[in-house]
Amino acid sequence: MGSRSRWSWLVFLTVALLLTSMAASGSQSKSLYWDRFDVNIQVLSNGDFIVEEVQAITFTSGSFHFGYRTIPLDRVEAISDVEVWEGQRQYEQGYGESPYTFTTYTDEGDLNIKWYFPYTSNTSHTFIIRYRVQGGLRYYDGGDQLYWKAVYSDRQFPVYESTVTVSLPPGATADPVAAYGTAASVQGQGTEQIVFTAQETIDPGQEFEVRVQFPHGIVQGTKPEWQVAYDRKAQYGPIVGLLMGLLGAMLAIGGPVGLLLLWYLRGRDPQVALPATYLKEPPSDAPPGLAGTLVDEKADMQDIIATLVDLSRRGYMVIEEQRSGLRIFGGAAYDFVFRRTAKSTADLLPYEKLLLTRLFGGRRSRRMSALKNKFYRDIPKIKKALYEETVRRGYFRSSPDKVRSRYAQAGVGIFILSGILGFCVSCSLMEYSAASVCPAIGLGLLGAATFIIGQVMPAKTRQGAEEAARWRAFKRYLENIEKYTDIKEATDQFEKYLPYAIAFGIDRSWVKKFARVEQQGLAHVPVPLWYLPYGMHRPGHMANMVSGSGGKGVGMPSLQQVSDGMSSGLQGMSDGLISMLNSAGSILSSSPGGSGSGGRSAATPHGEHAASQPPH
Repeated sequence: MGSRSRWSWLVFLTVALLLTSMAASGSQSKSLYWDRFDVNIQVLSNGDFIVEEVQAITFTSGSFHFGYRTIPLDRVEAISDVEVWEGQRQYEQGYGESPYTFTTYTDEGDLNIKWYFPYTSNTSHTFIIRYRVQGGLRYYDGGDQLYWKAVYSDRQFPVYESTVTVSLPPGATADPVAAYGTAASVQGQGTEQIVFTAQETIDPGQEFEVRVQFPHGIVQGTKPEWQVAYDRKAQYGPIVGLLMGLLGAMLAIGGPVGLLLLWYLRGRDPQVALPATYLKEPPSDAPPGLAGTLVDEKADMQDIIATLVDLSRRGYMVIEEQRSGLRIFGGAAYDFVFRRTAKSTADLLPYEKLLLTRLFGGRRSRRMSALKNKFYRDIPKIKKALYEETVRRGYFRSSPDKVRSRYAQAGVGIFILSGILGFCVSCSLMEYSAASVCPAIGLGLLGAATFIIGQVMPAKTRQGAEEAARWRAFKRYLENIEKYTDIKEATDQFEKYLPYAIAFGIDRSWVKKFARVEQQGLAHVPVPLWYLPYGMHRPGHMANMVSGSGGKGVGMPSLQQVSDGMSSGLQGMSDGLISMLNSAGSILSSSPGGSGSGGRSAATPHGEHAASQPPH
């Protein structure tokens, strides 16, 4: 494209933008005002009334081509015989935008009258809008009534003067009369003709409504349907609103209070005395996964990982660390192989046996990465077996998971019922009072409260409460071991109580405390015999484990000794172990299309990578 052509396009775009800006500026600067907005209403003997609006308008800036009037139809039966005049010229009804024509149409329950005239600006015009209103009167034994918003509020410009004249049929007397929205004087009260005169400028958004009452029976007519509904709402609306408001409050406040009372009576654990501030040893033979489920009443991934590590510690399997290369940002990438030993599973609890069976699937070894997006299908079965074991041991009367599920289902059901009720109310009672939705809202809040409170409704038996109290005392010891004992003399507890630390969710601090002891050279931490670090070969270890001896005949080297030649301290040896604990939960719980986060099982200290040392 040549330079001249580019300049031509630039000039064209500039001119177009200027014209658009001028047009927008012109449309925004349009203004007018009503010199007068007078309304004459003639009530007919058949119950209809004729409305004549005389609008004297001065267009002060901008160009105008049409005017419009919007009349709500919610309190009339019909509007007909529409006429538009300007002086002696009557506009013709049409469907285009030709000058001196008008059109009518309904939109969202309103009648719209739109009339067109030649483009004009800085001039004054007087338009007369005339129409017949059918079914617009209200009929009562004490007197029939005319209510009419003579000057509507949907305006952007002021009305400086306005007079509303209401003429009644012969023999009718107007009493009482009133004006609303605008201060006005009234003349002719008690006669057939009443004149309301505005005493102030009617600002944009301000309305001028009049009311005239006259003796019943002067005009012929019956209550229109809209009046029947209006009177019914006026009569029953306050009662319906009060009742629905009270019912909603009872459901929204009384329902949750009742649920709290139910929890107090049936959901609380029995109150038991603490056996001691802390316990240095496990208080019973409950395995780590079972103890973790008892304490927090939830069978989760940390209980499953704790069971996996405990089964390894007890000689049912061995975990072998392997390296699968280097990560993009440095450090080694780990994978792990689970190897089944020959030890019999006859003495295992059902959930432990199920975990081993599902983990290996009949194989003698299984790579952890191969379980990704597969093992998640077995997790619900293992959790269910854990819950069943708590019931079998008498810790709970029924499975905590089933209790929570029942309340969750009830909460969802109540919430759905609130939606159905809300829909039914909106179809039937909403015309009486907006407060009719209160029961539905209260029911929805009750459903939410049922769902939330239901999560804490599982209650332990007295035996379960006493057992949980003892396990919490042991957990307190693990959390503050350095407070209750000399940690450098308790290094044998690192591997022994590691599964419990995992089950209680305190494995991060557990690993860091023992790592600090070894890094400071205060003591050596024994290496778990069931874990084989990368490049580590222990003579006779695998043979002993596979034969079912659990490696008892093998001396237990320290973490420092094992890590010699690889790196120094606990961090060097334990990187792989910690990586296994970190990744096991997410890998085992991962599902196709899911996030794969199944809960934390172990964690690396802040600021450290799980694999910070590449193999030498």
